[in-house]
Amino acid sequence: MKINLPFLPEFEAALLTAKKRATTRTRRHGYYGDVFEAFGRYYMITDVKRIQLNCVSAYHYLEEGFNSPQDFIKCWNKIHRRLPFEARPDRKVYLHIFESQLTMCQFHVHEFTNLDGSCRICGCILSQELEMLSENGSKEPY
Repeated sequence: MKINLPFLPEFEAALLTAKKRATTRTRRHGYYGDVFEAFGRYYMITDVKRIQLNCVSAYHYLEEGFNSPQDFIKCWNKIHRRLPFEARPDRKVYLHIFESQLTMCQFHVHEFTNLDGSCRICGCILSQELEMLSENGSKEPY
C-alpha cells in the first residue's frame, strides 16, 4: 500500500544517496511492503521495530543517516522540542527501515521489481517492457 511518510528537506541528499535507510517516528506509519515517495524516488518499508529511543541513538544512527549518536540526538531535539531526547530517552518509538531507489515496473507502478528485474506481480522483465515502450510509445501490454 502507498503511504505518506514526509521528510524534512534537509534529509534529501541522505535519502537520495541511500545514506539514510531508516526513520524513527513516535507512531507507526507503515508496515512491511508499504511504499512511499520522497524527493521523487520510491522506497519500500522492509521492517518496523518498536524500540527505545536511546537504542536508536546508540545502534541505528548510521541507518538514520547521521555520523554519530550526538548528531541523531541533536536532530531529534530540533524536531521534538516539546519532548526532547533527554526528557525520555527510554520512550518507545518506531524505527521504520526501508530500501531506497528501487526500480518500478512500468505496468505495475505500485509494485517494486525483484533483484533480477522481474515484476513481483506478474514476473514481466523490465528490459522487455522498455523495448516494447520504445517501439509503440505506450504503456499498454502487448
